[in-house]
Amino acid sequence: MSTKYFKSLDESVPEGKLVRLKDVKKGDWIKRSLNTSKVYRKSHYVRDGEFKRYSCDDVEDISREIFLKGGAIVWVGFTY
Repeated sequence: MSTKYFKSLDESVPEGKLVRLKDVKKGDWIKRSLNTSKVYRKSHYVRDGEFKRYSCDDVEDISREIFLKGGAIVWVGFTY
């Protein structure tokens, strides 16, 4: 998959690039969409039977995490 790079001239839109979650390094910060305020940190891979997903921790709330498939498209390289 080719990565798509975005650099915005408008400061209200962050710069960054779209990649698959499985290509992001462990510990890197990600966003699920361009305009969201939630930022997550990619954590470990869960191999629990049929439930094979990556754990992503909310950087502002340590008790919140989401689980995403490796093929999920996420934003990286943005200014936080």
